[in-house]
Amino acid sequence: MIADLTHVDTWLFDLDNTLYPAESGFMAEVTGRMTDFVQKVTGLPRDQAFRLQKDYLAEHGLTLRGLMLNHGVDPAEFHAIFHDLSLEALAQDPDLVGALSRLPGRRLVFTNADAIHAERVLARLGLAGLFEGVFHIASAGYVPKPSPEAFARMSAAHAIDPGATAFIWSVPPEEPTGFDGRTSRNTRSAPLQRATSSRRISRCRPRPRPRCSGPMHKLSKCASPAPVERMP
Repeated sequence: MIADLTHVDTWLFDLDNTLYPAESGFMAEVTGRMTDFVQKVTGLPRDQAFRLQKDYLAEHGLTLRGLMLNHGVDPAEFHAIFHDLSLEALAQDPDLVGALSRLPGRRLVFTNADAIHAERVLARLGLAGLFEGVFHIASAGYVPKPSPEAFARMSAAHAIDPGATAFIWSVPPEEPTGFDGRTSRNTRSAPLQRATSSRRISRCRPRPRPRCSGPMHKLSKCASPAPVERMP
């Protein structure tokens, strides 16, 4: 299905597994450290700690949220375990950098990670100067996306008009968009383009009126927002 994005003036991006390829394996390192932390806090065997980690993610939208509510975990202590993660798995993509720089309007990052993690990853990817701001988990009061409350807080903080905003993220298509609590298949509050990694955002062929087609691979090289094929 082709979405007309010519009206978009705000480009909202998830961070992890969206602005870099999921195939990098970076998030596996994050997940492993998270399991270590859950195991330390609860005293559970590792397999049970991992199961609880995923249960909290499913129930609360964020493992940290479950740890805060059920174990009194300090979010600063939790986030600190990721601040020395090696970034070797992440590499700059000149095509992505160039394509992002050509998007007209505002560019923002909306992430469930903390500010330090976001800053480190964006700097590693060479994207730090391309975004007007980062709305991180502390900005949201530790209410994670895709909850409507998190989207409402982000929208208020950055004066977002959902009808003129494209949100590019890595969440499965059956998840709610958060803008109005409905699924991406029937929401009309914002045009959404699905992505599982920076390699699958979009690919564009220059034409008199640019159109993006073929398998989602890179952000468009178009100079202006053009219709793109939505991810399934």
